[in-house]
Amino acid sequence: MTLSEKELKIGNLLQWEDESEDIIIITGINIENESCSIATNKNELAELDEFIPILLTEERLLKLGFEKEEKIQFYQYYYLNIFSIFNDNNKFYYSADCWVHIKYIHQLQNLYHILTENELIINNLIS
Repeated sequence: MTLSEKELKIGNLLQWEDESEDIIIITGINIENESCSIATNKNELAELDEFIPILLTEERLLKLGFEKEEKIQFYQYYYLNIFSIFNDNNKFYYSADCWVHIKYIHQLQNLYHILTENELIINNLIS
């Protein structure tokens, strides 16, 4: 997936493109002309294309504080306070009036923030 600066915000989590499993927190976004650079919590500055999104998995959801509920019909639900998402054939979704596919952690962070006005606690994902 190619990342766009339009979908990112300060506080989002990403990985280096080499998939070293080293997770960074975005601490700054600088857009000049057609270039976008990202400042990280490790005091590094790099171009946006040096990062990849982090795939959302059950393990990562649980580390973010979500609780796994009993399976309902065909779907596995996960809750954090009043916010819930579900898994359908290894794909995560948020559902209100329609299904919203959530493939990456930064998408979950942004959706959670928009709907709850709170940030996800990310400490358990950062090494």
